[in-house]
Amino acid sequence: MSNRVAIVGIGYTPFRPLTPEVSYKELMYEAAVRAYEDAGVNPRRDVQSFVTVAEDFIEGTIISTVRFE
Repeated sequence: MSNRVAIVGIGYTPFRPLTPEVSYKELMYEAAVRAYEDAGVNPRRDVQSFVTVAEDFIEGTIISTVRFE
């Protein structure tokens, strides 16, 4: 595995203090889709690994997912 890392696109969702209609995972998905579109990459074909980080002290989550393919 290469030790090179690059940020090639950005994506975000509007910040709101409460989102009862969607989970934080759904918000992260929306931001990721926007980042892939911004970068012009297909995550299934062009990305070797993913790391997502979420901090929510109320729900008690810190690093929610680490996925290597």
